[in-house]
Amino acid sequence: DITNYYFSQTSRYKNLIRLNPYVHEVLYWLEKKRIYTGIVTSKDYLRTFELVQNFNINVDILVTPELTLRGKPHSDPIIYAAKALKVERKNVLFIGDMISDMLCARNSNCKYLHYFDGYGENNHISYGGFIYSILEIKEYLINFS
Repeated sequence: DITNYYFSQTSRYKNLIRLNPYVHEVLYWLEKKRIYTGIVTSKDYLRTFELVQNFNINVDILVTPELTLRGKPHSDPIIYAAKALKVERKNVLFIGDMISDMLCARNSNCKYLHYFDGYGENNHISYGGFIYSILEIKEYLINFS
């Protein structure tokens, strides 16, 4: 009952969610550079798909918990995405804002950037780097590719 209520309220109030203003700019830049993009989330497919449609986000892959045996912090979601896109995990850059994101990246042996302006707590970041703006993704890829 709690899960159903939570999901129904999330869908009901999706119009209150604000997209970072630079998301479309960075996604467009990545597309022009022919860099695959994806969303790996702990949200279920229905809620994620509603948000992706609502914000007109185009990515190459969308990985929700329904697709893997285990979710974050386990490596399963990133392994799934990398295999589907035929990309080696060492070439994956995972960007997250939760400790579970950092652990998922570490467990997957991929690169990680922690977004400090996101939802999660920013304590105990012990793997990868960090960014304070979505625009820094471009700088990171230019400097370290």
